[in-house]
Amino acid sequence: MKKYFFSFIFLALTLLSATANEVRILFSGSTLGHSLKFIDDNGENQGGYPARKTLIDDLRENGENNIVLVDTGNFVSDYYMSAITNHVPDYTAMNMIGYDVMGLGFNEINRDFASYNNLNKKTSFKKINCNVKTLKGKRVAEPYFIKVVNGVKVGFVSVLNENMYLALSREAKDSITIEDPIVALENVLMELVGKADVIVALTNLDYHADLKTGAGLLASTYPDIDLIIEGSYGANKNKIFNVSGTRIYTIEKNGMYLGDVTFKVTKGKGDERNRIDIVSEQFYPINVHVNGRLVSDHISEDKKLLQRLEKLTEKVENKLSVSGSNVATTNFSSIGKMDNFTKLCCIATDALRVETGADVAFLNAGLFKEVDLSKEKNLSYTFASDILKYNNNAVIVNLRGDEIKNIIEYSMIRRGYGQFLIFSGMEVEYSVKKKKVTDLQIYKKKVVDDKIYKIAVSDFLANGGDTYYFFEREKNKIYTYKPLENIINDYVSKIGNISSDSVDMKRLKLVD
Repeated sequence: MKKYFFSFIFLALTLLSATANEVRILFSGSTLGHSLKFIDDNGENQGGYPARKTLIDDLRENGENNIVLVDTGNFVSDYYMSAITNHVPDYTAMNMIGYDVMGLGFNEINRDFASYNNLNKKTSFKKINCNVKTLKGKRVAEPYFIKVVNGVKVGFVSVLNENMYLALSREAKDSITIEDPIVALENVLMELVGKADVIVALTNLDYHADLKTGAGLLASTYPDIDLIIEGSYGANKNKIFNVSGTRIYTIEKNGMYLGDVTFKVTKGKGDERNRIDIVSEQFYPINVHVNGRLVSDHISEDKKLLQRLEKLTEKVENKLSVSGSNVATTNFSSIGKMDNFTKLCCIATDALRVETGADVAFLNAGLFKEVDLSKEKNLSYTFASDILKYNNNAVIVNLRGDEIKNIIEYSMIRRGYGQFLIFSGMEVEYSVKKKKVTDLQIYKKKVVDDKIYKIAVSDFLANGGDTYYFFEREKNKIYTYKPLENIINDYVSKIGNISSDSVDMKRLKLVD
């Protein structure tokens, strides 16, 4: 189906009029419920569907007949603005913008099947997936979608990482399963090759340079796939890879960028494959700030969509103001977090471990603001946003016992800095003089060096943040797409009354 000849590539803004057999794909992925602009780590507004619509409308004016608008999935999430509104702002925006097709992401299926069907009915764009099925073996979505664009039959397929099954909710596991994507695609592609001129895969597999898993393995296994648009938000953000002649695009999360690839198709003669000439490829920032400055021109918000979304979300803040838990303990603070385990940081790390079902959880001290909530009578449902500097998401990795020891020892020599790790689920004895872990227990049992343990961390740590490459090297990560704010708020609201007994502080013992 393809051989690539890269005639020329523009990495800056290029507005092209449609020519014969030319196709332009605009793509997004992992918006994660951020329907309106949101505050980034530097306090700047960015993203949001209203600004994205303005950008897409401007691009459509310069060649509407050759554009396909696609999304890799995970457009909804447990982010409070999305969850409390039952995702109405999310699908309303996608419908109004005019998306053509979306591959199913983890968040779309991470609920009972009735909820998925209800969401499916509310969306006007096509949903596709090859490897998510009911327990009776029926696909939950169409396996592929074909759209004729400027005379070219463009076929779209979609698959999800089968390891995501481990992170599914109990309700979802009661109704669906996730099959091996490589196996599930085989028969679908055999059928699609005879119907489409070009095949594009919308995936949530992640990308690893060794090509043994993820989107890289998919590309090397099936050369009939011409382009892969990868939506998992691992370490690869807004990057382009070439594997066995297949172009792979990865996109930043939270709707902060819009991807754009234009290519020309020359149909092969006889049994020859069609030739794909890449014309341009780029990523447009949507009011993204770096160090307090816009990285590109400001994009205005579409007024009609903005007004619609503001109306749909206007009652959210009132719902969030309802108090969730009472504080009945002293020293419920994070002050001193870079040197010691504080109660506030410990309860947050407990939340990550318990809510993900992990054996152990790690969070870096630099994630937390220095706050003291000891005098608070009530905590609102959104109190986690007051204690976290960044709203990372939870990721699950599998590590051996000896790797966990190495991580603790690495953390201890960074005590006094933001790289110091707060942990939950372990009792550690550490020799300050020897700089070694002398005893380590999980569930009151001595840790076995070659045994595998389930570890919950933030996506910041999972991607090697603060130089914790131990987590980054683990290939089969499970991105739960669950924001830490929601995890912590849910956990604390379940506890109800936060007392001294709510937080077990027997975690780290220092010896000479």
